[in-house]
Amino acid sequence: IWMKLNNSSILTMEDRAINGDPRISLLHAYADEWNLQIDDIDEDDAGIYRCVINTGMYKTVTLDVKGNSIRVNSIRSLIFCA
Repeated sequence: IWMKLNNSSILTMEDRAINGDPRISLLHAYADEWNLQIDDIDEDDAGIYRCVINTGMYKTVTLDVKGNSIRVNSIRSLIFCA
């Protein structure tokens, strides 16, 4: 599950995006890697995102967006949860 903690919205469930935003997709190229992709990122997308896997482990990342500058833990438009 990928969620945005700022507004408690669930973005993905299992292997699909469920929030209705066509810019959001889930990439699962490797068995132990779940990647949230947000296309056309804008300032409203800034916030804290969390990926929770079925073992209860999670990873939290912060997306900073200021004008044309985007920063996600040193990664541009993909957020990784492994």
